[in-house]
Amino acid sequence: MKHQIDKFNIYVKLLVRGDHYNYDENKPYTGLESLKKYQQNIEFQFANKLDTSMLTIIGDRDKLLTIEIQDDSETKMVDSLGLATYSNSEPTIMLHNSIFETSWIQSQIGRDQK
Repeated sequence: MKHQIDKFNIYVKLLVRGDHYNYDENKPYTGLESLKKYQQNIEFQFANKLDTSMLTIIGDRDKLLTIEIQDDSETKMVDSLGLATYSNSEPTIMLHNSIFETSWIQSQIGRDQK
């Protein structure tokens, strides 16, 4: 992932389920911290009330991929996936992007209030 981000100058925002204030660098999200250390184009925040039954990827604000996570206890990601939907419909992408940005702002507010 780091190589593609460098090569194509991609900016990545990740919203991760969890609590920033109970975050331990040596535990679950160490991979995210290491990505952030080596790449200025990666930003992530924690959100307590994030529904992780869906994985949503928005690319270039004109492509959307939504994947249902059926069983996140599986060791292989492919075994945990359910239905997937691709869209290049502008209204659909705008809606999903709006939901993401609202969740992002809410997580910032929650972090700043603590």
